[in-house]
Amino acid sequence: MAFSTLWSEGNTAWLVFALYLVSQYRRVQIKREGGITSRPSVLRSWSGFALIFAPRTHRSFLALTFHHSNTLAVAGLCLIIAGLAFAAWARDLLGRNWSGRVIIHSGHELVIAGPYAYVRHPIYTGLLIAMFGTAHLLGAGFARGAPCSH
Repeated sequence: MAFSTLWSEGNTAWLVFALYLVSQYRRVQIKREGGITSRPSVLRSWSGFALIFAPRTHRSFLALTFHHSNTLAVAGLCLIIAGLAFAAWARDLLGRNWSGRVIIHSGHELVIAGPYAYVRHPIYTGLLIAMFGTAHLLGAGFARGAPCSH
C-alpha cells in the first residue's frame, strides 16, 4: 500500500470516530459536579492533535522520520483502528453514564462489564493506542510536513 493511501485511511478512521462521538452526545441532568473543568487541558489536547496531524505547525524532532517500513506503517494503521474501536466500545458501553466532565447525574451507575472489567480507563487507553499507531504511521515517509509515496 502506498503511504498516501495509508495516511488517508488513518485520517478516515479518526474522522469516523469523531463523528461517532458527536452522534453519541446527550445532555444529562447534573446532580453533582466534581473537580475543575480544565480549559488548559482542552488546549493541550488540541495542541497534541496539531503536532501529529499538522506537522507544519512545529519544527522539532517530531518532524523527523524514524522508519521507512511499509510493514510498520500498516501496523500503525491497524493500531489506529484497534485503538479507536476499543475506545468506541468502551464509550458505547457507558451509554448515558458518559460525560465530557466529571459529574454525577440522575440514574448514574458503575459500569464494570466489557473493557471496564480489564482496564481502568479504556477510552483513554484506546485513544493512546490510536495515537501511538498514528505516530507509527507517520514514521513511514512523513518528514518535513508532507506525506510522500514510495
